[in-house]
Amino acid sequence: MIGDLSAAANVLLVASAQVVVRDCLIATPPGVAAISRAWGGLHIAGFCHDVLVERCEIREGLGHGITLGSVRRVPAAGGPSSTPPTTPPDNSSAVDPGGDCPGVGGGLSDFDAGDQASVRLLADLGPSDVRIYNNRIHKMGSSGISVLGFFPEEEGRVVQQIAVSSLVIADNVIENNYAHPSERAPDEGLRAVVAFGGIVLADVERLRIHDNKVWNNGGDHRHPVCGIYVLHGENLVIENNDIRGNGPRVADDGGQSGHRAGIALQQVGRRVTPGERPSSFTVEAESGLPAARVRGNVVAQPAGRALQIYGVGPMFVEGNVLVSEGLVGLSPDERRFAGHCVEIHNIGQSSELILLTSFPEFMTTFPRPALPRPISPEWTLHDGRVLFTGNQVRFSPVARAGLDVFSATRILSYGDVAVLGNQFFTNLAPDDGLLLHDTVVAGWSTRVTLNRWEDPPGRITRSGPHITTVSATTVGFMNVTSLNQATRCIHVYGLPENDDADSPIDDDNQVFDIEDCTAMPPLAELFGP
Repeated sequence: MIGDLSAAANVLLVASAQVVVRDCLIATPPGVAAISRAWGGLHIAGFCHDVLVERCEIREGLGHGITLGSVRRVPAAGGPSSTPPTTPPDNSSAVDPGGDCPGVGGGLSDFDAGDQASVRLLADLGPSDVRIYNNRIHKMGSSGISVLGFFPEEEGRVVQQIAVSSLVIADNVIENNYAHPSERAPDEGLRAVVAFGGIVLADVERLRIHDNKVWNNGGDHRHPVCGIYVLHGENLVIENNDIRGNGPRVADDGGQSGHRAGIALQQVGRRVTPGERPSSFTVEAESGLPAARVRGNVVAQPAGRALQIYGVGPMFVEGNVLVSEGLVGLSPDERRFAGHCVEIHNIGQSSELILLTSFPEFMTTFPRPALPRPISPEWTLHDGRVLFTGNQVRFSPVARAGLDVFSATRILSYGDVAVLGNQFFTNLAPDDGLLLHDTVVAGWSTRVTLNRWEDPPGRITRSGPHITTVSATTVGFMNVTSLNQATRCIHVYGLPENDDADSPIDDDNQVFDIEDCTAMPPLAELFGP
């Protein structure tokens, strides 16, 4: 199936059920300068159900390899749709019209000019029960597999993104996509939600992504690129994927702001919706399902974190290899207290904490996550368990990406955190700065046991500061930090509110260099304002 020069996909499915697309070549011929002007690929639009895409090669074209979901135009004051839901992406929604060969901008904005001023876009009912197996998707102008686009989100505004349910993406090769990014950075409201790269999803339930090769998507690190990105979802399973080289580094240190990560799960678990009053929100009803399970992946991210997870509910991270070469595109304030390789923040709360009328002081200093932050204990946010076990984490920033790093790994929760049997390794470029902490773990209750931290030893100069100040810092109302091994100091904090003489438990840790380890920084400095 060879496409022509148009804004439509080569293959479009809409309101279709029990569809099989198997052993097909879906290709788009190049235009001027070997870049296609056609959208290309396969589009599984709204109202589709029970779709299997298997053993296909999908290549070239301006848009996504496989596009999920669709939108319709409706009068702003209500009434029937002004166009059917089969409308392909056009210059007012998903395609940036600038230049001879436009790039995909990722936004789905309301019309705001001319005779279309009274028209807005709404997402159609998204596809469900979609299986994408054993395909090769490569050389697309935008992402390998992606929703059609994203609606901007503003604080206090509820936005219905394109949703997909019961989605399985397995055993695919997704490589060398996002070859033609838009040169225009997304607007501020869009920047917080939009992403590009290998697999990009907005709102998804019952997702399983496993055994895929997601390689070398994005021309270079100056444009934000993710291997796997999910804006919102519950019961996500990301396992046994090989995610490498997405957004390769070039000599230029700069870059557009936006999401860069090997795996980015932005708002997982029960949905938290901002309310009308400042700092107010509503929480989706309890489902009993985990927020996310991330297991057995190999992630090597040239620019950005290897893994970032934000949300509420049980999070399970086990047996991954997580490698990052440093952050790009963040402001100084965003970098100040960041985890540069791995960052996990769970706003779910322990049932014990909920009995209190206010947070312990250290919890009020948690950095603002990518979703509303509670200002007091809240029963609707119960269950903030995080299990981080058996992972190998390597932070090896390129030159100038390792300047004054607060932490390589940061795991925070208002519930329980277990960090067990991991290996953490940090290697800074020569003369490239200081590592304040390799790992920071903070929660209502924490158990940090049988881990190994191997960090840069020694001092910057003979009489200068240590290259690594602290290998690990742990904080909790109940805190057990024992049987660990580290290059530098291990600092263990309990809380004055806990009058148990055995809290915290800080026993049988082995430290290579204990010089200056008694100089413990004030607790508030670990987390920021």
